[in-house]
Amino acid sequence: SLHSCPSRAPARRAGDAMELLRAGSESSDEEGRIGAVLLPARRPFAARLGGPVVSRSALLSRIRRSAVPSVLVLAVSAALLAVWHGRTRAGEARKSLLRATRWLEISSGAGCERCPVGNCVRDHDGSCRVFHAHGGGYFCQVESCNMVPVSEANALYHFSGCWNYRGHFFYAVQEVNFPCQAEEETAKPSSTSASTRRTTTHEATVTTTTRPSTTTTSTLATSTHTTTHEVPAPTTTRPGTTTTEAKPESISDREASGSRQGEGAQQGTRLSGSSSILSIFDKVAAEVADEAADHDARLTAYWDLADCGPNGDDSHVEWCGGLIDEPFCQNEVPVDTDLCISGKAFLSNVLHKKGSNVQVRGCTFIYYAQYECVPTTTTTTTSTVTSTTTTTTTTTTSSTSATTTTTSTTGTTTISTTTTTTATSTTTSTRTTTTIVEERQMFESLEKMESKLRGPDGSWSSDAGLGWDCSSKFQPPPAPYLATTLNGVILPDVCFRTHGPHFVHIIADWGGMLGKDGPYPACQRPKKLFVKGVDDYAQQRVANQMASRARIRSPDYVLNGGDNFYWGGIDTNCGAPAQTIIPTGQLEWNFEKVYKGEGLDGKPWLGVLGNHDYGGFRFDRGWDQLISYTWGAGSRWVMPAQYWAVTVRYPGFSVDYFFLDTNHFNAKEPDADPEHNICSGEHNSKKATCGMEGPQNVSECLSWFGRLWDKQQVWLEDHLNESRADWQIVVTHFPPYYGRPFWERMAKTYGIDFIITGHVHVQELHTNDDLGNFLRPTAWIVSGGGGGITSEDAPDPEGHDDQYGFFELTLTKDIIEVQGISHGGSIRRRAFVRPRRRSDGRDASH
Repeated sequence: SLHSCPSRAPARRAGDAMELLRAGSESSDEEGRIGAVLLPARRPFAARLGGPVVSRSALLSRIRRSAVPSVLVLAVSAALLAVWHGRTRAGEARKSLLRATRWLEISSGAGCERCPVGNCVRDHDGSCRVFHAHGGGYFCQVESCNMVPVSEANALYHFSGCWNYRGHFFYAVQEVNFPCQAEEETAKPSSTSASTRRTTTHEATVTTTTRPSTTTTSTLATSTHTTTHEVPAPTTTRPGTTTTEAKPESISDREASGSRQGEGAQQGTRLSGSSSILSIFDKVAAEVADEAADHDARLTAYWDLADCGPNGDDSHVEWCGGLIDEPFCQNEVPVDTDLCISGKAFLSNVLHKKGSNVQVRGCTFIYYAQYECVPTTTTTTTSTVTSTTTTTTTTTTSSTSATTTTTSTTGTTTISTTTTTTATSTTTSTRTTTTIVEERQMFESLEKMESKLRGPDGSWSSDAGLGWDCSSKFQPPPAPYLATTLNGVILPDVCFRTHGPHFVHIIADWGGMLGKDGPYPACQRPKKLFVKGVDDYAQQRVANQMASRARIRSPDYVLNGGDNFYWGGIDTNCGAPAQTIIPTGQLEWNFEKVYKGEGLDGKPWLGVLGNHDYGGFRFDRGWDQLISYTWGAGSRWVMPAQYWAVTVRYPGFSVDYFFLDTNHFNAKEPDADPEHNICSGEHNSKKATCGMEGPQNVSECLSWFGRLWDKQQVWLEDHLNESRADWQIVVTHFPPYYGRPFWERMAKTYGIDFIITGHVHVQELHTNDDLGNFLRPTAWIVSGGGGGITSEDAPDPEGHDDQYGFFELTLTKDIIEVQGISHGGSIRRRAFVRPRRRSDGRDASH
C-alpha cells in the first residue's frame, strides 16, 4: 500500500549511547568505583563497561596477585586511564594514582618489550607533545586477541590491532601524554596550541603510513600552495604516479597503524614500510606484519562441534561447506571492505579429514577453511601546475626646456621607464588511492594496448576504431509526435577518445517524491523499522556518494535502470505529444538539482522505464514525458524510446548497449494482485487511456504490454546476432529471474556479458563464477537501492550494508571491473567480469 515515511528529524548522534554508558558507569564513592570487563577488541571503551562494581584499588590488587600475563595488566590499566582521564570530577589524585600504577605494571617488563629509540617532541613540562609513529611505544604479547583494548579519541594511549604470528598474539601500545622513556633528543619548550598539536600529530602519522583509509571513498587528498618571486617560463608538469605493492592484509593489519590520534586517526591503514615497523615493533614485528593475515578468525569458514569455533557456531558456510567428505570451497569470496580493503578474500588453506574430524586450537571441526584478503596496492599521483602572472608598471617623466633667440621655442622631452614584475604560483595536489592488484594489472594492460594504438604524433590510429565522423555525444533523432514512434531505434555510434580507464555509474529506483525540502522516499517498510537520518535522506546519501566518487573517477555516463520517480512516475497523464514537456518540478528538483557536481555535471543519463514510471498499479501516468525529456533544452537525459540501442566505442574496444522495457512482468489481468499490477482494475479508472501511444483502456492493458514484449524479444535476438562489439550489455528494469528461460537462452546463445537491472530495492552482484548465478558465466546486478523508495531491510546508519547505493563499472577491452558502493561510501562488492563466448564458440567481436 502507498504510505508516506515518518517526518524528518535530526538523526540521533552516534555518540549519545556512549554518553549514556559513560554516565551510568561514573563513580559513586570517594575512592571511585568502576566495573571493567575486557571484551573483544574494536569496541569503544565505554561499551565494555559492565559487570560487578569493584573498587579500583581492589581490582588492581587482584590483577597483581593473578597469574595472567602483565600485558593484561597493561590493558586494564590503560582502560582505566582512558575512562578516568576525561572526568574532571575524579580529580588529579585519581589520575596520579592510575599513572603511578601504570608505570609500576609496565616496569615489570613481563610480556612487553620497549621499542627502540623513538622521536618525541616535549612540551615545557616534559610531556610528549608529538609522538611520531616510529617511537614511544611497547610491543606486547597476549594470550588472546580479546585482551587487546581499543584506542579512543583523545585517550592517553593508542593501541594497534591484534596480530597472530605462529600461534602467538601481539599488539602494540603507544603513550601520548606521558614523558618519553626512549633515548630521544629533548626538544625545546613549546607553547603550541592544542589544535596545532593535533594537526602536527596527524601529519606525522600520514607520513609514515603507506595505505590511506578506504572506509569511505578510498581517497586521501591534500594540497599545498607555494608562491615565489622567481621568473621562470610558464610550465606545466604532467602528473606523476608511483605505485607501491603491498602484501595481503587483513583488518587487523589495517588497524595496526600504532597511532590513532583523535579525529585524525588513520584507521584502515597498514604499516607495510619495513623501516617503520622495525622502529615500532622491533624486528619480530616485521615478520608479524608479513604473516598477519594467515589466521584472521573473521576470514574463516568452518563447521564445528559444540559451538567451539572462534566465531561461535558454524561460520561462513556459504564460502566453504557441503554435506560431503571433502567440503566444496569457493576460491574467492566477496567480503566487506571493513575486513579487506580489496573487498575480496581468497582461499589459502582447508583442514579436513575424510571420515573424521580435525582439531584446531583445542576445538573440533568437521572442516576448517582459512581465507586471506586479496592484496592491494597504493598509488600516489602528484600533479603540479605552475602559472605565471606578469605585471607591467610604466613610469613617465616629463621635462620642459626653453631657448630664447629671435624666435622663442619651447620643447618637452618625455622619458618612459617600464618595470616588469613576474610572480609564479605553483599548486601541487597529491591524491593517494588504494588499488587492488588485479585492478592495477587491468590498468597496465589497458595502457599497453592504448600505447600501440597511438601514432607518432600521439593521435589515435585507425586501429583504435574511432571514425573521424563519430561524435562524442549521444544523438537521438528529432523528436517524434508519439513517444512510441522510435521504439527499436539504434542511435549513431558514440566515441570517447580520451585515454582510459573509463568509468560508468549505475543506479535504479532512485527518484523520490517531491517535497518542499527536496525529494523524500516512498515507504514500503513499516514505520517502526524506519531509520531516521538514513531512510529519509536515502536518495541524497546515494547521490552524495556518486558525486564524491565522480570527483576522482568521473563517469562517461550513467546507466539508469528505471523507476525514476515514486510513487507513480511523472505526475501527469500520458498521451501528450513527445515534443511537449509538461513541467511538474520532478525532473528539476529530484533529478537535475540532486545529481550534480564536479565529474557529474552534464554527464548523460541513459535509461529505461520501470513499472512505477507507468504508475505502479496504473498505466496512465506520465511515462511518455520521460521519453519526451530526451529533447528538453540542454537535457542530459537519453531515453528516446521504450526500447533502443547504441554502440559506444573506446580506443581499441566497443560496447553494445541494449535498453529494454520488461514491464510486461508487472502487467496482469485487471482483477489480479491490485497492489502489484500496472493493469489493476481497482486503481486504474474506467476512463484511463494513453490515447494513440499506449493502452486504450484497462481491458487492453495486458495485451498491449504483451505485444510490446513480444516485439522486443525478436528485436533483441536479431541485434545480438549481428553484434560485433567486444561487450554486449543489457539494461532493463526487472531482474532476469523474471522471464528466466528467455534470458538463459539469450545469454548462452549470443554471449550476453552483463545485465543491469533494478526493481528490487537492494544492491546485488552476481558474478561470472558465482555458483548461485543461474546465468553463469553471464554476470548481472540489481541496483535497486537508489533511494527513491525505502530499502528491503533496515539500513545501517554508517552505510555498511547493501540496502542503498550504486555500482561503478571500469571498462577495458578484456575486463570490466564492477564495484558496489554503499550510501556510506564503502566498497561493498567488487568483481572482475570477463567476456562470455557465444554458444557457437566464436567471440562476439569477430
